[in-house]
Amino acid sequence: EQDLKNLDISQMHDRQKDFLQKALKYRFDFGSDQIAYYEWGDGAKIIVLVHGWTSHSARWKRLIESLDLSKFKVIAVDAPAQGLSTGNQLNLPKYGRVLNQILSKHRNVHALVGHSLGAMAVLHTYFEFELPNPDRIILLATASRLRDFMNGYQKMTGFKPELIDDMDVKIQQEFGVGMDYFDILKYAREIEVPTLKGIE
Repeated sequence: EQDLKNLDISQMHDRQKDFLQKALKYRFDFGSDQIAYYEWGDGAKIIVLVHGWTSHSARWKRLIESLDLSKFKVIAVDAPAQGLSTGNQLNLPKYGRVLNQILSKHRNVHALVGHSLGAMAVLHTYFEFELPNPDRIILLATASRLRDFMNGYQKMTGFKPELIDDMDVKIQQEFGVGMDYFDILKYAREIEVPTLKGIE
């Protein structure tokens, strides 16, 4: 059973606070972290929103406000170390484990929407865990492979290319798989769900 607690949003900007005040606000324990998530609406169709890197659930404001919340129930989660979730680290496997907890509780999902890292986390979660498939998946602005993402980041920032090899070794040490394991095209081939993809 998840330990749900009322969430203090006083630290957020006024527009974000006003928007999140309209939601049911929860958090649950996840290891040493506490994960914040929000619910809007009371409709029969569940939509789960999964944000990207350095973001939070309030970024979905326009989308949520455009929906008929008498028909939909919308759930958005703040990733570890993002938004009002605690922690000091976010990585794809960790995000996937958080989503698994959310989706294990809300199993009849009409649509699952992920942006950027959140889109990768969506497919990673369904690849790694036994969950009922949602009716549809929407992936926005996601890199197809972690290595491609890191190569692009290296070119943008100018750090030494050798560091990518060092990161690959660290990933293998921490997760038991290399960087090339994290490939959403591989994940997508294993998931038989209608999917709209916008891949960078």
